[in-house]
Amino acid sequence: MLKLPLPSLMDAVRLLRNDVDEAAFAYREWLKAKDDINFSYGPSLRTVKPVFAGIELAMALKSLEKCPEKWRKANAEVIGLVCAEADKRKHENGKPLTCLDTPCRKFVVRPDIRFSVRPSVLYVLKKKAEVLWVQPRKKHGLNHNQIATLMAIANHTFIPEDLPEDAADIEFLDLSVDETERRAVATYRLSDFKLPDIAAIERHFDIFAKGYDQVCTEGFEIHKKPRKRPEDRPPTLL
Repeated sequence: MLKLPLPSLMDAVRLLRNDVDEAAFAYREWLKAKDDINFSYGPSLRTVKPVFAGIELAMALKSLEKCPEKWRKANAEVIGLVCAEADKRKHENGKPLTCLDTPCRKFVVRPDIRFSVRPSVLYVLKKKAEVLWVQPRKKHGLNHNQIATLMAIANHTFIPEDLPEDAADIEFLDLSVDETERRAVATYRLSDFKLPDIAAIERHFDIFAKGYDQVCTEGFEIHKKPRKRPEDRPPTLL
């Protein structure tokens, strides 16, 4: 059976459905959209940790110089908003933030379907560990229930059950547009949600896996288009 690409965890959460056929349809639509889009927020997401660690906005924006021109405006918007949020937290902390190595954990549905649980940055705020995700898209972000699902997975994979509640938190920074079509920063924390049960989430991912198998069996032709990429990786900011 042909194996097709898996979405990121954040996209996978958007594709969860209650029915296998619906899950297969959602996954197929994701593949079509993925096939058509020649764009990435990777350049701005790679600056999140350096920005929280203290680099200036101008230096972060400099990392976009070798990106394709059509990527630059949206990535620059994200970097600007992330810098503003980092400055707020530095002010709250009363001193520069300490950023820690960000571990990559796995959320395993089955041996061949494993999702990386990789936050944008792990930092310390007033002696409290903060696990932060940045959602950079203008549209097609996550709704409240989907954010809660992502939070539950992150909580399950990152925060030990015996860790005191005041020792760690998870943040989700949503940078999507509001009704005026302007980006409006919304910050969500664990306390904003009644987290779904991890067993229920696993059942939904099992449905996704069966939908994925259905599309793989039926086949899907991926049209690979040449993509203009930066000549070199962005400069190392830290």
